[in-house]
Amino acid sequence: MPLTSDQNIAHPTFSQRIEPTSGNGATRVSWALAHHVTSVAKQRIAATTSRVDERQLQAIREQVALAIGR
Repeated sequence: MPLTSDQNIAHPTFSQRIEPTSGNGATRVSWALAHHVTSVAKQRIAATTSRVDERQLQAIREQVALAIGR
């Protein structure tokens, strides 16, 4: 899932706002871009210390389904 800190890229219907909290490890406001899902090589994927909660994960899944027409 691509993330950005640029709100101008985030489409309101297809993006989940992620606020920094002590529990999620985020250092700034970011948006998960459900409308920018794409395939990439496994070598390009890197682990981060940031996390989303169950509510955010469910919202992201619903936005991805909406974006791909499910």
